[in-house]
Amino acid sequence: MIVVLIGFVIIAFPVFAMQKAISLMSILTLAAVTALGPLFVFLFQIVEGRVDYAPAKMTVLMIYFAGAILAAYGGPPRSEGKIVGT
Repeated sequence: MIVVLIGFVIIAFPVFAMQKAISLMSILTLAAVTALGPLFVFLFQIVEGRVDYAPAKMTVLMIYFAGAILAAYGGPPRSEGKIVGT
């Protein structure tokens, strides 16, 4: 029973909290935050010592990040019209 409670606290509660936070965010903000993932993984791996810093890797990550941000925020504005169902 103790293992189940520990699992609930360590796994279930953070997942629930993350789902609640995502439901309160705009889609564009969520896309921008998600685009930061590979960059943060690379930076954490450098700090940890798993990977060596390489300018080519950082350049590719910056291009990816810039493209993801442009795709999220630079697209056409959303139409506010109602969709009529058939």
